[in-house]
Amino acid sequence: MKIPALQLTSALAAMASAVPGLLYATEPVSDADRALLDYRIEVIAKNRPGTVSTDFRFIDRRGQSRTLHSAINPSARYILLSFFDPDCRECHQLANHLAGTPRIREAVSSGTLQIIFITPIDTDPELWQAYASTLPCSWTVGYSPAGEIDADELYTLPSIPTLYLLSPDSTILIRNLHLAETEFP
Repeated sequence: MKIPALQLTSALAAMASAVPGLLYATEPVSDADRALLDYRIEVIAKNRPGTVSTDFRFIDRRGQSRTLHSAINPSARYILLSFFDPDCRECHQLANHLAGTPRIREAVSSGTLQIIFITPIDTDPELWQAYASTLPCSWTVGYSPAGEIDADELYTLPSIPTLYLLSPDSTILIRNLHLAETEFP
């Protein structure tokens, strides 16, 4: 993958702050350290704000195969993409927060906000279906067949849940959105 020089410089600066002594090393960098740095640069470059989100296939709660880009409602102003695990306590808390916050519910019902909840890991379909049935019908909910999103490392998922805020043209506005930032105009 070719990375523009400015992005590479930013990525290296981020790496330098994460790896003390990187810029001042007097010894050659080992192959293992070089591989780790290459991997970290790849992770930093993946699905950055301002880039089009990586498309992926998912199975929705009706059992239909869809893609992220085809599921996005072009008339929504924002798309909140959440990667979740049906067996995750924090994911349940997030879903309850989103479903229970009046401003978010109003934004969803007015069409300003679309919520897409996706399980990126290989999961028990019965467990997933049981949990998916508890989520609001107005949300797009799905799972990645055989955990392809996670297995193929299509997205950087530092933890679950992980939130991305997208525009209707699939551009990433915010990566790793925090729960406190989920109030929408």
